[in-house]
Amino acid sequence: MVWLPMAISAPTPIRALVHSRTLVTAGLLMAFKLRGFILAQIFFLLGVFTILVAGGISLFEIDLKKVVALSTLSQLGFMGTGLGAGILTLTLLHIIRHALIKRALLILVGVLLH
Repeated sequence: MVWLPMAISAPTPIRALVHSRTLVTAGLLMAFKLRGFILAQIFFLLGVFTILVAGGISLFEIDLKKVVALSTLSQLGFMGTGLGAGILTLTLLHIIRHALIKRALLILVGVLLH
């Protein structure tokens, strides 16, 4: 659960790979492919757990980059919950929306930190 906030402290090229669609979308698309092999309840419960834990940790985090990373984890939880609930089209639309909004958020955070 803490790999994403730790990876956000990495140098910029690594941070860009982690936070871009490389790892986030690849993991979700792999989950889409495996949804027939893994019970939907597992995706649903892991998604709810991820939402609660990432949201709870972000309440006490003071580093802005880690807050953005925990926000991404929370959104991954929403996508996992949607996948477990069987709302596939809405989950795919959420992946696209997340990518577009997170890109703008990362630019804003970069400007604020600069």
